[in-house]
Amino acid sequence: MTYKRNLPINKKFEWEDIKPFHTGQYILMHSVIYKRELLIENKLDLPKHTFYVDNIFVYQPLKAVKDIYYMDVNLYRYYIGREDQSVNEQVMIGRIDQQIRVTKRSCLIHLILYDVANKKSLESIL
Repeated sequence: MTYKRNLPINKKFEWEDIKPFHTGQYILMHSVIYKRELLIENKLDLPKHTFYVDNIFVYQPLKAVKDIYYMDVNLYRYYIGREDQSVNEQVMIGRIDQQIRVTKRSCLIHLILYDVANKKSLESIL
C-alpha cells in the first residue's frame, strides 16, 4: 500500500499536512517504524501468543506521534501464498477468537485514548 497521495514524501511533517485516506486505505504495521522510546512511554503491550495484533501496534501509539516522515520505499516484503499463513482464509476462520479479541482491544484503546462519551456502556458490551 502506498501513501504518496496522502503524505508528503521525504520530509518531516505534522498531522495537519495529511490528506484524507480513501475507503480501504489504512496504515499497515509494516509501513510504520516508531521510536522505541515512544512505544515504551505509551506502554504498548501486545497480547501474548496472539495473531492479528497489527492494528494495535499501529493505532495505540499514533496519538503520541508529533512528527512524521514518509518515504515511498518498500522496507518489508510480505510473502502471500503459504497454506499455513495467518492471512489464509481458512487459518483466519480457525483463529477467529483471536481476531475478535484484538478487535475488542482496539475498540477499548480508542475509547481510552479519545475519552469517548458513554465509555462505561461500551466497555460492558466489549
